[in-house]
Amino acid sequence: MERAERHDRRMDWAEVVLRTLGLLAGAGSVVVMGVTAMHFADQGAATQGAGIFGAGAASTIGAVLTIRRAKKN
Repeated sequence: MERAERHDRRMDWAEVVLRTLGLLAGAGSVVVMGVTAMHFADQGAATQGAGIFGAGAASTIGAVLTIRRAKKN
């Protein structure tokens, strides 16, 4: 019984760690897209920068929604 409880606690911690890493990776990708878009805007290519940021944001949102839908089913 104790072994099963210890396993459950470890699995809970693993889930917390994975969620935190996912959050940090998502935030990091948004920052990278923003910096890239700002660089393009500084170089006089604002529309390309907006396209990069918009496409990246759309794909990130799509991934999040896909994962949430998969978890509900």
